[in-house]
Amino acid sequence: MITNLDDLKAWREASLKYHELSGGQLTYHCQVFFVKVRAYFNENGFPEPQYFKNGKVKPFTQKQELEQRKAIQRWIDDRR
Repeated sequence: MITNLDDLKAWREASLKYHELSGGQLTYHCQVFFVKVRAYFNENGFPEPQYFKNGKVKPFTQKQELEQRKAIQRWIDDRR
């Protein structure tokens, strides 16, 4: 789940490294994708942390992470 700029940076670096190691043909497309992802977060903001009743931070679920990635992809597709 991308909850702040540090998470976004880590995701971007891991993806770029993967594409560079796998041949490098898609590195440019990966960079463009993350420019658009940054625009998504500039427009929609990062999700607020969730808390349990006792005040501890509640981790996001895999389902929420998947929904976030689908929302990002839909946002990018709507702007083509």
